[in-house]
Amino acid sequence: MSEQKTPSDLERGMKMLEYLEGGPWPSYVKELRKTKYPIEAYAEGLAKKYTPWLSGSFRVRYVFSGILARRSRDGKFVEIHFRTYAPAGRFYSTSYLRKVIEVAKKYGIELLELGGNTGALVMNMIAEKADEAVDAIRTIIGTDVGGSGDTFREFYACPGPALCEFALYDTLHAMDYVRSHPAIYRYLNTQMFPYKIKFKFSGCPMDCAMANSRADFALIGTWVGAPEVDQGLLRKMVEEGKINPKELVESCPSKAIAWDEERKELRIDGSKCLKAMNCI
Repeated sequence: MSEQKTPSDLERGMKMLEYLEGGPWPSYVKELRKTKYPIEAYAEGLAKKYTPWLSGSFRVRYVFSGILARRSRDGKFVEIHFRTYAPAGRFYSTSYLRKVIEVAKKYGIELLELGGNTGALVMNMIAEKADEAVDAIRTIIGTDVGGSGDTFREFYACPGPALCEFALYDTLHAMDYVRSHPAIYRYLNTQMFPYKIKFKFSGCPMDCAMANSRADFALIGTWVGAPEVDQGLLRKMVEEGKINPKELVESCPSKAIAWDEERKELRIDGSKCLKAMNCI
């Protein structure tokens, strides 16, 4: 009686991927096979029930802070994560995306992350083509690489006046101005600052860009004193039942708001206003 051969981790993993490709639903495995992603390493990781990747960093020409990378456990594959500066407000034009895809196909494994947690556009590149990829990102796409080492990482701006009536300054223009300023490359792109320096631009105190919690340089639009109130419009909305003045007063965490029932006016004490935006 012949002994039955135990399938290897790779063989078991590939069987799992075949199963994931079956059925009437869309399969991410089918999409991965269209790229240069090392599907065998992924399959082996599935079989072993742990990630096939080890984290690390990679030195790239003209990127002084280094680039985040990951290596397969068997050492056969290295993938470089280029965090590139996304357009202000993440407004991606068709022309811009075509350039991104062109570079990703030529120098990368053809996987992109358009909305990462850091706000950057992440391009997964091949290690042997990393130096060329940096040049292509700068000359073809017209953006730059955010470091993953010990210096500057990325910019992010909320859509600001393009989409939001609450924006108190032009976040898109501000981000483009700062990003293109020579001082950024003279000081922040060399090893003079702490780990992962970030700029974030929020147009109002609601801080949709999370600048206050996730940036080293936070530019948040605000006002001095009490916010302006269109008393006539407010009075009309109260009369129409669209606004409850009592609820408006109670929404203020610092008790800076009072409703004058006789005059039908809202009064705000600017010295108490914390810019919580609850009333707005």
